[in-house]
Amino acid sequence: YDAWHGRDVRRPLAVIADVADGTRTGWRPDLAAEGLAGPVVSRNMIASTADQLWDWLAGTGAAYLTTTASMAAALAQAALEAAARGGRRIALVEVMTHGETVTDAARALVAEAFGGARLTGIYGCQEASWMALTCPVHDRLHVMSANVLVEIVRADGAPCRPGEPGRGLVTALHSHVMPIVRYELGDIAEWAAEGVCDCGVSLPTIARVHGRERSFLRMPDGTLRLARITGEHWREIGPVQEFRLVQWGCGTVEAFLRCARPLT
Repeated sequence: YDAWHGRDVRRPLAVIADVADGTRTGWRPDLAAEGLAGPVVSRNMIASTADQLWDWLAGTGAAYLTTTASMAAALAQAALEAAARGGRRIALVEVMTHGETVTDAARALVAEAFGGARLTGIYGCQEASWMALTCPVHDRLHVMSANVLVEIVRADGAPCRPGEPGRGLVTALHSHVMPIVRYELGDIAEWAAEGVCDCGVSLPTIARVHGRERSFLRMPDGTLRLARITGEHWREIGPVQEFRLVQWGCGTVEAFLRCARPLT
């Protein structure tokens, strides 16, 4: 995957995740064994605020960052706010994410904050591990068909056409415990247009993963509509730092917000 994307694994990598603070040599043990020993520094993202993590990241000299998509967006926002106050700016080659859906808004924010850095993601689940990886050229995802079979189907189980959102199913036979067959992930996704991607990779291509079904609202007519309720969408309308949503009943949702300044 690193070679596919042309990453220089000898350069410094910063890790911001739910891990212990520390340093090590080599992005992964196999790379270190090959003498490709780029330094790695890590910081626990639970114990610090985004502003504190940005201050730490700015002093690491890292060329690459790995974290969650929401934390990447929060760090980018903290970086832009620091730059507006006259603080330093840093350039990253790439921000690699896991565990969450990557949005176009987050990609644009990261590119603006970190000198054009690309935001990429891995689509996977605990039951089947990696299922699809970001294309080295485009923002879509290539399915790892040697390991998993991914289907996108309608409510009646029929296959979706390219561009038609549907339910994601995965079949994986490599588990040492038990195989999973047409396992429903709870994700809504859609295929890209048919044909080989112009990056040259012939693997099946997912245009986008919209999110989990729990991120959707059911409308009065029974249809599902994606609810854009995560942090990056709040920040598009104002300086929202924290939020909480409470659904009191059908059609009634109350938002509690903490903002950097009063909203109009």
